[in-house]
Amino acid sequence: MRLNYHRRPFRRFYFSSGQIGILFFVWIIPDHLSFYNLITVQDDLWFLRYQQVGDSKGKVIQMYFQYNESMSEVLKIGFLGAGKMATALASGFVATGKLKPQNLIGSDPYPEALKVFEENTGGQITDKNTDVARDADLIFLAVKPEKVGDALESIQRYWRESHCLISIVAGAKLDQLAAHLPAGARILRVMPNTPALVGSSASAFALGEFATRVDAEITTALLNSVGITEEVTEHLLDAVTGLSGSGPAFVYQFIEALSDGGVASGLPREMATKLAAQTGGAAGTTDRGTGKHGGNYQGGGSRAGGRTIQDNSKMP
Repeated sequence: MRLNYHRRPFRRFYFSSGQIGILFFVWIIPDHLSFYNLITVQDDLWFLRYQQVGDSKGKVIQMYFQYNESMSEVLKIGFLGAGKMATALASGFVATGKLKPQNLIGSDPYPEALKVFEENTGGQITDKNTDVARDADLIFLAVKPEKVGDALESIQRYWRESHCLISIVAGAKLDQLAAHLPAGARILRVMPNTPALVGSSASAFALGEFATRVDAEITTALLNSVGITEEVTEHLLDAVTGLSGSGPAFVYQFIEALSDGGVASGLPREMATKLAAQTGGAAGTTDRGTGKHGGNYQGGGSRAGGRTIQDNSKMP
């Protein structure tokens, strides 16, 4: 996945495509200079393939490029752990076209989890972590925190340079993950949240020492398909965990409290919960859509002596 000189006969190259434009790619080898223009495609990552063919003495006699494959065509993703969060992410990647089911594999020791993963994603399933390491390029670590060491050590001997690990395990730091993999392994740490189950996750990620900008672009594209994502340094992930990682639990309590208030005022429970949930979600959408702090809207709905300001004044 890295841009390197021609040390191997075949490489994959990844280009970000947030906007349409021209990328001028320069490839330098002894006694040869090659320029190639690549048209990027909006809202997707496209892969530029480079092939070099040498004669019996190793001299390059032919080079060619191919750039007609998108990320969904060539990227193979595996999950170590096929629980709810893994299934939510994988199904989102598939549903939004970022990943083809035939390029997905998940492992888990529990048959029930594997069945749900297969039904929701259409991907392959296995009870062997080694199958994931053999088949996938990008490996998501989605096990319980106490299982991290065992999961990574089970694939250590199958680790190859093209692999990249993305951990969604809460509390597992980058250096702890690296300790269980070969030196130089490319690792990212992600903190998603449970609304990924409905394609509305708020995620943040941090790059490990050897992770590249290419890895960051791919991770961003994938996580944006199930919500939004931000890149941070690792020391900020604890704050992210407290805010967006644990935040949904606080929002659910708030929605429950609104619903209880509606029921206390005579509304049926089902109606009150529906109205409360829509109100909470819509307020968040308004806040994010305009980029303004939520406090800016409290005054907008509060006329002098009105009901909103009276109710707000009773809150602690």
